[in-house]
Amino acid sequence: MLKLYPTTEKVQIPLYKIYNHKTGETVIATETETENGNEPILMEDFIWFEKVPTTEDLLSETWASIENRSKQGLLKRAYTVDFEKHLPDGKVEIYIAVNPHC
Repeated sequence: MLKLYPTTEKVQIPLYKIYNHKTGETVIATETETENGNEPILMEDFIWFEKVPTTEDLLSETWASIENRSKQGLLKRAYTVDFEKHLPDGKVEIYIAVNPHC
């Protein structure tokens, strides 16, 4: 299980941008062993994600591609929680919640 803590402080990369489809809220969080006083966001192991690699420069184009794949039925999104993991080298991993295949 991935445990992420929301923060409003400037954080070191990697940082996470988490989008909750139910509330429409976007939260910035960091993965840390130390609690920071905020309620952690638990990314349960049973949630299925499809990982989409990209870069900061191509982030909006990648999200457009994800949306197109979803509209075409090529990506079976769950529309629960999606998140981006921003890495020090400028790369970004987008994790899309998908419906299980079973």
